[in-house]
Amino acid sequence: MTEKKSNKSARHSARIAIVQALYQYEQNQQNTTSIAREFINFRFDQQDAEVDYFSPDQSYFQKLIEAIPLKMENVDTEIQKYLQDNWKMERLSAIIRPLLRSACYELMFEPLVPTPVVLNEYIEVARNFLDEREVKFVNGILDNIAKNVRA
Repeated sequence: MTEKKSNKSARHSARIAIVQALYQYEQNQQNTTSIAREFINFRFDQQDAEVDYFSPDQSYFQKLIEAIPLKMENVDTEIQKYLQDNWKMERLSAIIRPLLRSACYELMFEPLVPTPVVLNEYIEVARNFLDEREVKFVNGILDNIAKNVRA
């Protein structure tokens, strides 16, 4: 299969990978250098003949996997503002946490990425992992974060 070239698709693939990598980071407490190396060396070149494949934007992935854990406390504080009073980050599902963290990080610390791009991309990523009810939950949280940090 010929590799397709598209910045949007490469970034989208990188965003899917960052959610998976942050999940792995949280579950295994591995350092981000090891996770990044594993993804770049062993996962990025795996292609599935059943689906269109876009090689992830490795530099963007690398940037996010190194930066997000360093800003995790700030990101979690921002997310927590939009959870119901009795909800804590730990109550969110193991896949919703890294998804919200990566999207929130981009909204807070990647001002050159337009807000609609961040929101649309992560809603699409959410659809890869979550049911529609959970996608709506993620959408609501991200919409509120965007209104606050990108006002």
